[in-house]
This record gives sequence, structure tokens and C-alpha cells, in this order.
Amino acid sequence: MRSSGTWFVVWCVAASVVYGWLHDAVTAQVCPEYFLPPYHPVLIATESPLALAAIWGVVATFWAGLALGVMLALANSLGSARSFPWRWITRRLLWGLCGSLLVAYAILGVVMGLSARIPTEIRQPTFEVDRRLVAVALAHQWSYAATVTWACMLMTWIVWKRVKRQGLPTDIPL
Repeated sequence: MRSSGTWFVVWCVAASVVYGWLHDAVTAQVCPEYFLPPYHPVLIATESPLALAAIWGVVATFWAGLALGVMLALANSLGSARSFPWRWITRRLLWGLCGSLLVAYAILGVVMGLSARIPTEIRQPTFEVDRRLVAVALAHQWSYAATVTWACMLMTWIVWKRVKRQGLPTDIPL
């Protein structure tokens, strides 16, 4: 991996941490209980949504950014085929992260909005906490699934294009 690949990995870690913080800054406001026991271990002794978002935004995403950056850097630099410019990959990755974040925010709004339509007389005593927990959990699950899928698609596309550029057959039987 060339030195520009190393910087790309560092950029991926930073982008993941920013993504995690932006995601958790909103979800911790909706349901701070999601970031506390029994759902998550205590990392800092606070119930402040902003502090919970700051710590969990880093802890939960830096490792994903590291793995993503290493895999994308390897996909773009291994072999003799010409690599894609890092700036080109960065733009596509940012589009995926921004799209995923916006959909996660939309999921929060839709779940909160739809659950508010449940008649008051049939609600359980834990209804309010439960609906916030469900909304935040669904937003997080969406984020995990969407970002991993987007990263895998991007890596596959990079490898496929690099193999095609090199003139190797793309229809190799398994």
C-alpha cells in the first residue's frame, strides 16, 4: 500500500468517526436509554445525550473506518493495474455515507411519526420509551447494513474495473 493509501485509510477512519458522531448526536437525543445498560455497556458515567453521542460515535465507528479504509486501499492498489485516484473513491464513499445518514434520519422520523398514530387508550405504560428505542435501533441497523453494503459494492466495482483495465478475463469460472 502506497503512502497515499495510508492517508486514505486515515481519512476513512476520520469520515467514519464523523458519520458515527452525526448519527449518534441525533439518535442519542431521541433515546439516550439506547446507549445505556442493558443495551450498551457504560463507557463514561453520564446520561448526557451529547456526551453519549460523542463517545459512542467514536467507539462504534473508528474500527469500521479502519477496516473499510484498509479494504478499499488494498482493492485499489494491489496488482499491476492502474489504480483509481483516491479523490474519486473518496467522493463515492462520501455519497454513500451521506445517503445512508439521511435515510437513517428519515427512518427515525417515520417510526416516530407512525407510532404516534397509535391510539392512546391501547398504549402500554412503556410505550414512549419503547417507540424511541425501536426508532433508534432501526436507524442503527439501517446504518450498519447500508454502509457495509455500499462499501462492498464499491470494493467490488473497483476490483472489477481494475481487472477489466488489465485485460484479464472477467468471466473466470469458479
